[in-house]
Amino acid sequence: MKKLLALLLVICCMFSVVSCKKDKGDDDTDNTPTTTTDDVLARFVKMLSESAPSSSEVVVTHDINDSIIENTFGIVTGTVGNKKAAVFATSVSTLGKVDDRVLQLYKVKEETVWYLEGYGTSDDEGWSWDEEGKDFSPAAGSLSMNLTNEYVPTYDYKQEGALETLTFTMTKDNATTVLKNFLDSKQSIAYDVKVVITAAAERISSITISYEIPEYEVTFESQDGDGFWISGNVEIKANYSYKTDTGDIPITLG
Repeated sequence: MKKLLALLLVICCMFSVVSCKKDKGDDDTDNTPTTTTDDVLARFVKMLSESAPSSSEVVVTHDINDSIIENTFGIVTGTVGNKKAAVFATSVSTLGKVDDRVLQLYKVKEETVWYLEGYGTSDDEGWSWDEEGKDFSPAAGSLSMNLTNEYVPTYDYKQEGALETLTFTMTKDNATTVLKNFLDSKQSIAYDVKVVITAAAERISSITISYEIPEYEVTFESQDGDGFWISGNVEIKANYSYKTDTGDIPITLG
């Protein structure tokens, strides 16, 4: 069970940073299509590469053996005075422990990180600052995907007024290539995935990635006999907003 939750948390983190700025030195991803890309895919490639949200909210829902676990990750950008600022907040459920004969099955861990131009980052509400902490605000290119007909041979496209929706499924190998902008160099995607991307007024408004976890048996080292079986579904949904005047956000100088 711990192994499963650890894997899920890695996947959560992997997709929760789709709106975070990457270091130029760490981004060796070339998102220029290398094979045939039709007009619809090319349109979404362009919107994904150009969209830079002012805020994002990612909700990761795990339905494991009919038990719902929900993790959230959010970024809000704005200013403090005339300085650029951002807040990154997370709420993550992890496996608890047995303590004094009381089973705490899940434990929620919350974390907030501030960024303030000229100060760096703070994880203790401004009492101390890491001057080397980097700006994690969304930037153009953060959402880039390598969408080509090679990796996305079939898809469903709908348009209703200014709202556009692109839906497709990918094998785990194709998904690792298409979504490599969101992965570390040693990471890969373990499951086939379904992707739904929506855009409004030519800017990306949401990305939803979902997949099924095949049933498998979990056993413990101290256990005799059979273990128990686990299966489930995971949905990762990121919503993005764009504000031209973000204004001050709740950061203080401690």
